[in-house]
Amino acid sequence: MKSAENELRVVESELRKQEQITFTSLQNLQKSKEEEEKSKQALEQANEDEKRAQTNLKKSEDELNAKKQIWEAAKLAAKVIAGAINPAAAAALEAAEQAVNILMNLITQNKGDLERRQNVREKREKDHQQAVIKREEALKVTETEKENLQKRKNDNNTQKQQLEAAKQQESQHKSAVDATNERHTQLKTQHTSEKEKFTAKAREVKQTNTKLQANNQIMNVIKTAVSSLQAKQTDLNKRSQQANAEAQNNDAQYQTIITAKVEKDNNLKQMQQQHAGVQQQLQGKRGEVANVQNQVKAKQNEEQTILGKVSNAENALILINKSVTELQHDLREQKKEHDAAAREKTKKETEAQRIKTAAQKLESEKTHLEDECRRLQHELQNKDQSLSEKQSERNQLKDDLNVHSEDLKSKRSQVQHHEQTKMTVNSALDENKRKTKVIDKKIKEITVEMEAKNKEKQAAEQQFKESQREVKNKERDITNSKKNLSEKKQEHENGCAKQTKFKEDLSQLQNHKNDFDHRLSEMKQNYNARAVSALQISEQIIQKEIEMKKTSGQKEKSQEDSKQNQSEVSTQEESVNENFDEDQYSDRITKLREAAKQNEDENEQHNDRKEEEVSFARGGVYLIKQRSTLISANKFDTSG
Repeated sequence: MKSAENELRVVESELRKQEQITFTSLQNLQKSKEEEEKSKQALEQANEDEKRAQTNLKKSEDELNAKKQIWEAAKLAAKVIAGAINPAAAAALEAAEQAVNILMNLITQNKGDLERRQNVREKREKDHQQAVIKREEALKVTETEKENLQKRKNDNNTQKQQLEAAKQQESQHKSAVDATNERHTQLKTQHTSEKEKFTAKAREVKQTNTKLQANNQIMNVIKTAVSSLQAKQTDLNKRSQQANAEAQNNDAQYQTIITAKVEKDNNLKQMQQQHAGVQQQLQGKRGEVANVQNQVKAKQNEEQTILGKVSNAENALILINKSVTELQHDLREQKKEHDAAAREKTKKETEAQRIKTAAQKLESEKTHLEDECRRLQHELQNKDQSLSEKQSERNQLKDDLNVHSEDLKSKRSQVQHHEQTKMTVNSALDENKRKTKVIDKKIKEITVEMEAKNKEKQAAEQQFKESQREVKNKERDITNSKKNLSEKKQEHENGCAKQTKFKEDLSQLQNHKNDFDHRLSEMKQNYNARAVSALQISEQIIQKEIEMKKTSGQKEKSQEDSKQNQSEVSTQEESVNENFDEDQYSDRITKLREAAKQNEDENEQHNDRKEEEVSFARGGVYLIKQRSTLISANKFDTSG
């Protein structure tokens, strides 16, 4: 059975190791699943980024096509208008060309971004495939370890069944051996076994204390390791918090840059809108200037016409016979018209100069806005480059954070493993303490039982000695009774002459005596009860003989008393088992002694009957001895 127990312990140890291996493989499987999920999410994000980059590229290409069309239209317009007559058309052509160049640069950037997104997506696909392969390998390892664990459990159950069978077989052997031993030998063996158990329990307690000390040392080492791991975990938490803070700062900077970029984009759009409005205003002002120039030309033509009319009028003055007054009046009217035309011309020229100045101002503002736009575009490119660098730094920090997180998870798993080991050791310590308490309790119970058994044994021995002493006293009393009976026999021989007259009565009493003997022979099967009945019958016979000795005329009365005694004997036979004890027996012996003294005149037959009664009394003493022995044996059995 010890070999089976050793094998069971080995199997249980292997089972615990296999459970730990299975737990580790399950952790690896969970970790692989998490990595697969992360790589899947990263792949989806990369696909979305690639689609977004493609959308941006397509949008930029569409805008480029639109700008090219505008540029081509501007080039055609410039050729038609001829830059020498209208310099603004050349500026518009140059602006359109710059817009096309900007869009070309933007398309180049979008293409580069698209290529980078595609590379990231391909990398994410590879990472995802590797994570899937790793997860499948971890799943296979986990399934294998689960099968090994089930096999270990089956082996453990088999070993337990074999151990139970060995224990049952050993128990059966012990039961058979114990059943064949005698009660006294069993008590001695039990006493020795209890001593050995006590010694073994004490040895086990000592071993348990040694194990407890070793476990305490192991716990101290584990506590030291746990403290070190906790310090490392605290350091890692601080580093993780710092990394998180840096990541948050980078995110904040990234958001700030994005916000600034959005603001710049909004400002650029607003400036572009203002530029478009200025262009529209400039076109309107140019139209107004052209109208003013046309009006000036019309006024000049009108002035020439008026001058022609004046010359014609002057000529007509000569030719037409009009009065001087009328001619002067016409001259004044024409002069007024000429002055009004001159004033209108001056006004139109002033307005044209003002519009020209405003157009120049708008051109300078346009140039300034274009410079500002180029500067903002350059700043935007710098911000994009800085943002890309920040993003790469952020990704690097995220990677570092992931590495720290993995290290932290590993440390946490180690801490959990140590915690489990600690819990196992604590449970083992608690179990050892409980077993120690149970062993101490059993030792106390065994000690109490041994003390109680010793007390019972001593009481039984004392009672046995008292019974032996009582038996010896009874034997001594019987010996004295024999001596008294011998003396009485001698007295009886001396008084035979006196008993002649009672022969007839004695013969009748002999018949009664035969009846009593027959009844006594039937009563021998009931040991103590038959002996008591014999004593009672003898006592009654003695009383009747005394009564016959007093008077010879009571013969018939004696016969009636004998019949009555028969009924009393039958009644006493029923109650003898309940009333008999050692004190009654002593009373009977005393009465027999008194009766023997009174029977000096009895005959030979009466003396023989007395001897038979004494033999029955001896049988009663023997029964008393047997009873005392049985009582002692029963007490020993009870104590056992």
